[in-house]
Amino acid sequence: MVSEAARQRVETERGAFAVLQRRYAGMHRPSAWQKLAAVEAWRRLGRNVTGAAFDMLRLRGDFDVWLATLNTTPSLVQCATLLEVKSTKTYDTPRFAGMFFSLTEAEIQNAEALGRRFVFAFVNPLSERVHFASLSEIRRRGRMHLRWAVTLR
Repeated sequence: MVSEAARQRVETERGAFAVLQRRYAGMHRPSAWQKLAAVEAWRRLGRNVTGAAFDMLRLRGDFDVWLATLNTTPSLVQCATLLEVKSTKTYDTPRFAGMFFSLTEAEIQNAEALGRRFVFAFVNPLSERVHFASLSEIRRRGRMHLRWAVTLR
């Protein structure tokens, strides 16, 4: 059985995706195999990217054509910007000041590997407030706290 908190998180996340797709042209939420195709194209260009650490991509032009040509022309992947979406119904401040959230190692790795081609999208689906931030902006504005995630065997 799914908890109420988990259901709310999924609802907030879906709302954030809908806001981004409605307000910004070229936003796509790729399927697992579409993510894999983008990751493979980045890897062929020498970038160490993981598909588990992005939610959406933004692309100018036709998504299906872009995706179909990645195998033959991996450099086309550079036309896309990968987005990691951080959604909240609680924070509605300018640039999401005061928001507490986590970053995974994979998200940081993708942001470092792709530079300006990777952004974090902060979204409040209720107010439709959106703020895009680079990893360098987050590091500049945020207070980082070390947190360990441990699985015992």
